[in-house]
Amino acid sequence: MKFIFLIIFFFNHSTWAKNSVSAQVFQTNVKPILSGIISDFYQMIGLFPGYPQNMIWVAQEFNKIEFERSLMIDSCQHQMDKNCLQIIDELRKKIGMIEEKTLNILSQKNVDSSLYLNNLIGVRNLSEMHADLIQFKYQLNNSSFIYRSNIKSKNNVYHFIKNLDELQAKISICLIEFMPHKYKEEFRGFYINFVHPIEKQIYRTTNYIYFNKNIDNLNFSLNLLNQNLTKRNKKTPEGMAPYLSTIHNKWNSIIRYYM
Repeated sequence: MKFIFLIIFFFNHSTWAKNSVSAQVFQTNVKPILSGIISDFYQMIGLFPGYPQNMIWVAQEFNKIEFERSLMIDSCQHQMDKNCLQIIDELRKKIGMIEEKTLNILSQKNVDSSLYLNNLIGVRNLSEMHADLIQFKYQLNNSSFIYRSNIKSKNNVYHFIKNLDELQAKISICLIEFMPHKYKEEFRGFYINFVHPIEKQIYRTTNYIYFNKNIDNLNFSLNLLNQNLTKRNKKTPEGMAPYLSTIHNKWNSIIRYYM
């Protein structure tokens, strides 16, 4: 029955987009609204009891590294060299700040006992991620020293990209693990299929092309979250109804550009 519902829901909500938008329209009209929706999402999950607010900061700041990641791919070609020092230094600064915030989460003592299991799993994953952040920060510091000292190195740029992607995946897991178990499925699906792709694409110069191609899937994901949390048997989490309504209204203001 659930499978039939999803098929009907998909065809009702994923075939409406008729037009594409230009880069100018996207940057001027669509992108600011999308940024507002992402901000609303993070404020909404911060309402879960006991949810570590610094975890939201960590996720948002790490997603901003997408800009440096793209620069590294475009500018550093296949090998890291002195021309990449500015990118490395910016990464060192951002990774250092994220590592400090992650340590702050791990050192907090006021864990809500009613959410002990959620926090236990989240803290375990966060501890592993924190160790990886320290290791990556060491690699960046080492690379900076090597290139400034004119020491030849064979470090490949894609080694750094791989580390960034692995860290991103772990941060995404941690972000979800601190949520109450009964809502994880809905928020995990929305984060993976809507929030994360937007955050990955929004800093790229070709972002409007991605949205032109994927607007139907994004529309389905957003409507499915709204359906699951407001119109089915599951109770809307306390305090989230206004955010869900705001997100839905903002999204409706976006889709008019594609109809």
